[in-house]
Amino acid sequence: MKLLLPRLFTCLFVLVVIVAGMMKALPFLSKASGDEKLATEFRTCGIDDLQEQLRAAQSNKFLVVVVGDGVKDKTLAKTRPYSSNYAQGWDLYEGVAHAANKPPFTDISQFVEIVYVDDGGDSRCAELISEEIIKAPKVIGVIGHASTGTTKIALQNYKKANIPTIIPIATNPNLLVGCSNCFRLPSNDAVQAKVIADYAVNILKGENIYLVWDESESAKDYSEFLQSEVVNLIGSKIKFRQPITFRPMNYEYLLKSISYNNTDVLIFCGYGSMAREFLNGLRFEYVGKENFLKRPKVILSDGARISDIKEVSTIFGFDAYLSFPSDKLASKRQFADFNPETPPRGQEKMKLEESYEIFGYDALSLFSFAFKNLKGNISRQLLNESLRSESLEGNELSYNYKFVKGENVDARYFVYEVGSDSIDTRYDGAYLNSVFTDKAVAEFIGQYDNKAASGTELLDILANRLESDPSAKAIIMVSDDRQRDDATRHATESLKYLLGHQKIGAKRVDFAVGVGPKSQTRIWLLPLEAASPKSPDNLLPVNGEDLLSKLPSAKQLKKN
Repeated sequence: MKLLLPRLFTCLFVLVVIVAGMMKALPFLSKASGDEKLATEFRTCGIDDLQEQLRAAQSNKFLVVVVGDGVKDKTLAKTRPYSSNYAQGWDLYEGVAHAANKPPFTDISQFVEIVYVDDGGDSRCAELISEEIIKAPKVIGVIGHASTGTTKIALQNYKKANIPTIIPIATNPNLLVGCSNCFRLPSNDAVQAKVIADYAVNILKGENIYLVWDESESAKDYSEFLQSEVVNLIGSKIKFRQPITFRPMNYEYLLKSISYNNTDVLIFCGYGSMAREFLNGLRFEYVGKENFLKRPKVILSDGARISDIKEVSTIFGFDAYLSFPSDKLASKRQFADFNPETPPRGQEKMKLEESYEIFGYDALSLFSFAFKNLKGNISRQLLNESLRSESLEGNELSYNYKFVKGENVDARYFVYEVGSDSIDTRYDGAYLNSVFTDKAVAEFIGQYDNKAASGTELLDILANRLESDPSAKAIIMVSDDRQRDDATRHATESLKYLLGHQKIGAKRVDFAVGVGPKSQTRIWLLPLEAASPKSPDNLLPVNGEDLLSKLPSAKQLKKN
């Protein structure tokens, strides 16, 4: 017994020493475990060398970081496990990359370098990327991210560091709240919801409207707000509404519900890959039932603007309409030599003015203009101030609308018929009203190709209307897909033609040069007392709130 006690005490002592050592080592073990977990996350996101990228800039250069799902970096987009957002960042990348080869960026390229980062459309990856970006003192600005979800979480860090951030794609209105360093290019979802609701009720005459929205993790920040705004506007017309996610889900119940309830208009709020998945399932519900089931017309929100959306709507057999903040009226002069490489996944490339490339191009251009304004006195705060300055408004961008600082109220959302060049002109009319008068409703007379013989016929119709109504004036919207000089020349020829009629004077005709799809001319009629536009050869500067007031109000939509 006497021998056992010393041994017992010795064992207890050794045990205490071991436990104490383990307790002392625990924080180090925990830190090591945490570091390894973080390293694993970086590898999963494909950004394990991001720190080196952000430090590798030349000592005399600042960095602009471009972030989005599909942005071309070392990890090709096709190797990434994308979620419901269908790599809109690829279009963002192509627009930025093209702008990097042209003025104004080439004018400052000796001072600024671009770093491209693919966040995979994943919120955790976006968080990690933004945390590394704000640690890099050379970062002078950010362009991105692509989805609302990734942008929302990354902005929390960019706000802390006061990094100038241009948002080229994400459209949720709440993103810019309390963010003095945030600048959005496209319009927002409060405006988009109004256009979708107006189109569903007043154009497609929907009576049995079915609303579905993308509730997947990466999409819900975008789609939930949008669908709720649509419901607020036309809730009485919406017979059913249903969130959807990727399989497994109860597709059979949902698809039968849409078809058996005689749905005439289907509104989809979400991203492109989900739209493709959903429409693919829906088409089988109507196969063999053509004699007693009429397919609904489908309105897709702007998040569904993916490379193969035209093919999807054609193959699946639906009349599809897409809302989008750019209305194909953008100038294409800067893109005359644009020949992008083949996108990943072998997709057919969409037309430039129909995608977010145009906003990527403008984002880098705006940074470049603002940077040049600083004349060598560079800081994040000064660049923010330069981006908010009025001097930027005089610079010509591909997206020819007023860049609103801090909070975007631009109301120019449009609806396309997918697979054609058709665009609804009612929003042009509202736009004209907001520029010329607060009272009149613009009347659309017609449109013609600048090279077609029908142009003189339409001008004759216009002349007869002006002669019979002395209180009316004409607004001729002229555009050309090559040079503004050509559009100006055509406007002059149209004016001379109209002045050949004795009762028409020059004061009764106004022109908008550079507005209109391709080389089309569109003719509108307004009261003679309507004020002239702020800029005689360009109607583009306009307050978005004025335009919103010309579109149907929520009360009118509900009444209709």
